[in-house]
Amino acid sequence: MTRFEALVERGARELESALLDQGASSAEAERRSHLIGELGLPALISFLGNASAGVDAGAAPPHSGELIERLAERVAEDTELPQPEVERLLRDLLVRRVDPADAFADPARQEAFFRKLVEHAAEQSGLALSPDELDQAAELLQTGQFFEDAASSTAAIVRAVPGIPLALISDALSAPFGALRLGAAAAIDLARMPTAIPSLLADLEDGSIDRPPAILERTFRRLYAFSSLAATAQTLREILAKPSPQFAIALWAQANGLPVTPEAVGKISAGLFDTENPDLGPALVAAWEALSSRLGADPAEALVRRLAASA
Repeated sequence: MTRFEALVERGARELESALLDQGASSAEAERRSHLIGELGLPALISFLGNASAGVDAGAAPPHSGELIERLAERVAEDTELPQPEVERLLRDLLVRRVDPADAFADPARQEAFFRKLVEHAAEQSGLALSPDELDQAAELLQTGQFFEDAASSTAAIVRAVPGIPLALISDALSAPFGALRLGAAAAIDLARMPTAIPSLLADLEDGSIDRPPAILERTFRRLYAFSSLAATAQTLREILAKPSPQFAIALWAQANGLPVTPEAVGKISAGLFDTENPDLGPALVAAWEALSSRLGADPAEALVRRLAASA
C-alpha cells in the first residue's frame, strides 16, 4: 500500500466514524466509506471539491444535463454533427466513460471533437486558457489512465503537461536499489521504444519528466511506492495546481452531477496537500455532508458509486 492509499484509507475510516455518529447504520457507514477507496484520483478530487459548491451561489456551475445540452449545441455547430448525436457522445464519453476509440473510427475526428468540447466549455465558464492548456485538457479527457488511481492519473498528467516538478523522484532514487527498480519499470513502459529509456532516466535524475513518449504507469507506480507522504503531497499539489488538470477534472465532475469548479480543484491542491502530513478525514466528512444534503443520502451514495465505477 502506498502512502497515498494509506492516507485515503485513514480518511475513509474517519468518514465511517462520522457517519455512525450521524445515525447511519453500521452497514451504511461501512459501505459508503468503502467507496472512497475505490475512487480514481479525479473522482476523489471532484468529491472533495463538491463541498465548496453553493458557497457562492452566483458562481455555481450549471446542472449536468444543462451543461451537456449547452455544450452539445455549440459543438454540433462546429462539427456538423446533429445535436442529439453530440449529446449522446458527450454522455457516452464523460458520464458512461466509453472509450473514445470505440466512439470514433477516425482518430483525427476524435481529437477535433475533444478540442471543440474543451474550447466551448472554457468559453462558457469564462476561463481564459491558453491554446496549449486547451490541448492538454483535451488530451487528458481522452486518456483512460487519467481517470484511474493516483499513479496512473499522475502519469497521464505528466504526459500531457510537461515540466512538472516531481518530489516523488528524489525519494525513489534515494531508496535501496531505487534507481534499478525505476529503470526496470521504465523499460517495461517503453518496451516498444527502447531508445527513449536513457533520456527518461536522465530526466528522472533531474527531478522532472519533460513530455515522456508514453504514459509511464509502471514507473509512477514505483515512484508512489517509494515516496514519503510529504513528497506525495507535494507532487499532488504540483499537478493539481496546473490549469489544464483543474479544468479537465471540473468539466468531468460537472458532467457527472458534481458542481465543482476549477477554482475548487485549485483550493484542494493548495489546502489539503500544502503540508507534509495531510489529513483527508475532515474534508471527506464535509464533502459527504455537502453531497448528501443536496441530494439525499441514498442518491449521494449512488452518485459516488457511479464515480467509483469510472476508475
